[in-house]
Amino acid sequence: KPQNAENGSDSSRKWKRTYKEEQEYLSLEKDMKLLESEKEQLIASMAVSHDDYLQLQQNAERIQKIDALLDVKMDRWMELDEISAANN
Repeated sequence: KPQNAENGSDSSRKWKRTYKEEQEYLSLEKDMKLLESEKEQLIASMAVSHDDYLQLQQNAERIQKIDALLDVKMDRWMELDEISAANN
């Protein structure tokens, strides 16, 4: 059961990531880099294959999915980053 800082109990938890959160933080960074790289490759591919409409559509759909994934991962990464930043 988490301790509440308002009642004078262990407030250090609020300022430091757990081991599991640290692993998640590192994993999110790696995942976001891979997604950004994939997105860049898809955009480059679209510039080259501008006459293959099916491929363009598939790439555009994948880019939309990547953007949605990046939004979710970035939100969580920022939450975890704030935990660490509050400690500094």
